[in-house]
Amino acid sequence: MIIREMKWDDIPPLVDLGARMHAESPDLAAFPYAPEAATQFLSHIVDAPTQLCLVAEKAPGEIVGFFYGMVTQHYFSKELYAIDFALYVCREVRHTPAGGRAAVALLKRYVAWARDHGAAEIQLGITTGIHPERTGRFYQRMGFRPAGTLYTMKG
Repeated sequence: MIIREMKWDDIPPLVDLGARMHAESPDLAAFPYAPEAATQFLSHIVDAPTQLCLVAEKAPGEIVGFFYGMVTQHYFSKELYAIDFALYVCREVRHTPAGGRAAVALLKRYVAWARDHGAAEIQLGITTGIHPERTGRFYQRMGFRPAGTLYTMKG
């Protein structure tokens, strides 16, 4: 499994993989998937120094997972923290040894990147509804701890 930062050429396959994540997610179904919005989002991340997009390739050119995150300042402090937008490994490889290694490698790179960018705290969320209990246990094995709860209300 190859883990690397996103390049401009990765945007179309990442938009397609994002559509797969969206289709699999019960919690994202209320929002229609807009490929042009995903393209615009990724276009802003690719060269942004405080934002990160990592891709997991099973083989060169075969993207099977991604991670999006950023480092920002707390609204109440000058301290920086890292937050994620999404972590996804496609269903076909998620529960294979390669898929497990991909998720671990993506998170390790995120943590290293966040520390290199001065983050005093590193956060992860689970907002897709895709195996939240299993994902939470995985995050805890990676050294994260539960911190609060997220609530949503549909408009």
